[in-house]
Amino acid sequence: RGAMAGRMDLLSIRNPAVKELLRLRTGRRRAREKRSLVLVRGQQMIRTIGEYFRFKEVFTTEGPDAFGQYNAERVVRADKAVLKHVLFAQNFEAQRHSVRLEKRGEDELVVGTIEQPLASSFGLGQASKDDASEGADGPPLRQLLAIDGVKHPDNMGMLLSTAVALRYDGVFLSGSCIDPFNHKVLEASQAVHWTLPYRHGSVAELLHVCARHRLAPC
Repeated sequence: RGAMAGRMDLLSIRNPAVKELLRLRTGRRRAREKRSLVLVRGQQMIRTIGEYFRFKEVFTTEGPDAFGQYNAERVVRADKAVLKHVLFAQNFEAQRHSVRLEKRGEDELVVGTIEQPLASSFGLGQASKDDASEGADGPPLRQLLAIDGVKHPDNMGMLLSTAVALRYDGVFLSGSCIDPFNHKVLEASQAVHWTLPYRHGSVAELLHVCARHRLAPC
């Protein structure tokens, strides 16, 4: 536990690391999956996830004395303007949020990158390591939440939080759903679904999963 001190100060928005962070924030789900990384915003959210999982990098305006509070391979001190660019550039609504941030303090002006949890197979295709340990079908499913075409982060966060609260065994996402690991969804759900098994797929694949696990669609 504990972080290595950052080897550099991040001072320019032209830095390749800044461009990578922007891609993680604004890119589509498949683009983020290629990097296997999730962008997490906010000091409290990073601490919450960091209780159990180690971040690759954390970028903060805080000094080295504060680095030890983050469970990360590396913590980098960044200029305030650079982090604002990462979090609020290319988005008018985000810029409005930046104004509200000035009034609420700068706890949210912290950004972390962390490995995205692997998708589950639910008995379809290649299984993750966790699935393989449970057999070809993965862990047995008793209750599975199917989500189709939900695009608003607050709505997705509420559905995922409810699935965790009701002890669903997983979630199946179809259609043009918002990425469950989008930073806004994580904030809406307080990241309680971080370890909830999930899979993206078609309706036909969903029905196949239901048949394989003897689930009755309702």
